Amino acid sequence: MFYITHSTCAGALPTPGRRGALHGVSDKLDAMTLASVTTSTDLTVFGIFFYTALFVSMGLALFCVATVHKQPHFTEMQKLKWVLFTVFVPIVGPIAYLLRLRSDKKEGTH
Repeated sequence: MFYITHSTCAGALPTPGRRGALHGVSDKLDAMTLASVTTSTDLTVFGIFFYTALFVSMGLALFCVATVHKQPHFTEMQKLKWVLFTVFVPIVGPIAYLLRLRSDKKEGTH
């Protein structure tokens, strides 16, 4: 998207007292510049939660994919299922995998 600012077309703008074909252009440019600044830096509460959830789910999925192949009690088919489940079911998949590992470690210690 291309935004026109005062610095790029300052020579084309008329003086404030002069009336002509470009009357009101500076006011419109002020509004456009203000709108582009406020929309590009405005981060909403939804955006904060969305990006946080996105990065947490990506981190969990990468952790699970990196550790699933190290599990000696999973068959190759189970490993494939866990990798697909953790990648394609973003939050629930990695949490289910981590709970399964936790329960397996508890069973192995007793």
